[in-house]
Amino acid sequence: MSLDVTLKAEDLEKASLFLKAFGKKAESGVYQALNRAIKGVRTDAARLVSSEYGFTKTAVKKTFMIGRMGNLEVFARSTGYKVPLYNFSALPRKPRYPGPPQGVSVKVKSTRKFIERDSGGRLPFITKMSSGHIGVFRRTDNESLPIKELSGPSIPSVLGTDNNEVKDKLQEGAVERFNKNLTHAIDRAIQGARV
Repeated sequence: MSLDVTLKAEDLEKASLFLKAFGKKAESGVYQALNRAIKGVRTDAARLVSSEYGFTKTAVKKTFMIGRMGNLEVFARSTGYKVPLYNFSALPRKPRYPGPPQGVSVKVKSTRKFIERDSGGRLPFITKMSSGHIGVFRRTDNESLPIKELSGPSIPSVLGTDNNEVKDKLQEGAVERFNKNLTHAIDRAIQGARV
């Protein structure tokens, strides 16, 4: 899964006028404004998603790749896999041995939810693997093995694939930040032309 946010200078009216007026001299200012705006997408995404879904800001930022697509065009792409349920503040935090599983609850959108039994009546449980990995697991049948780790949504799906409201906020924030930074670049270019 991935989420893309792109900015093109030619699509933004203010940038087009600036480029026409100052030519090649304006390109560095436009690039600088584009780069600052697209880097802000990563920060905005971390703020929006961490407050609502409980992901850490660092985990959200790590999913982003920022780069150039062409002449005066930049992008921010978030890619990633499903996040293990244990990362959603699963309780209990440590495995409970011995005895049958007591169930697990996770925090989703600021509320705690109990993970229900599956169709076979099996409760999820917390366990530690021989590698040291701790996670929320469920047995696949009535035998003790095999077990399957449970996971939630991926960070990109939370950001925009499944939630267009967040994606729209990120795009609007990028355009707003670009316009602000471009205004500073235009002011610098005008002052440089006066000297």
